[in-house]
Amino acid sequence: MKMSRSRFFAEPVLILIGLMILLASCATRKDTAADSRMKSLVESKNFKFDAQFAVPIGARQIQLTGPYELVISEKTISAHLPYYGVAYRAPMGSDESGIKFTSGDFRYTVSPRKSGWNIQIRPDDQQEVRALNLRVTASGIATLQVTSNYRQSISYSARIVPVTEKTW
Repeated sequence: MKMSRSRFFAEPVLILIGLMILLASCATRKDTAADSRMKSLVESKNFKFDAQFAVPIGARQIQLTGPYELVISEKTISAHLPYYGVAYRAPMGSDESGIKFTSGDFRYTVSPRKSGWNIQIRPDDQQEVRALNLRVTASGIATLQVTSNYRQSISYSARIVPVTEKTW
């Protein structure tokens, strides 16, 4: 019995295509689960931004080695982040040079985007920090841009994790 050459190559190709479709469907289910987990964190207003890198305007990325974070809960926002950049006005009598504050009066707005969410936070009880803009991906990678009234803007990159998860 003689097998035709086209059939000899067609069967393995069809099997390979079938395996690729199966693997792609499995990957889609995993992404959907990660997306759902991150969506619930973002909407619950109960997560932590664990800063790993700082990116000052006009400078190179700086790897951070301490527990620097932005903690968001339904009632408060707490920031403990280093600052690198130009200050236009320095607070008098303060030895604090980073971005450190706790706010209980803020606006929190979430808008979906193609592969994640944009979160805009405006603390109304802080003079120095005007806005915090977070871009969060479905996998939990995020960038934070801090806009200040008295300093150059600065960005940070991090992972978004539940508040209860210890990362340092």
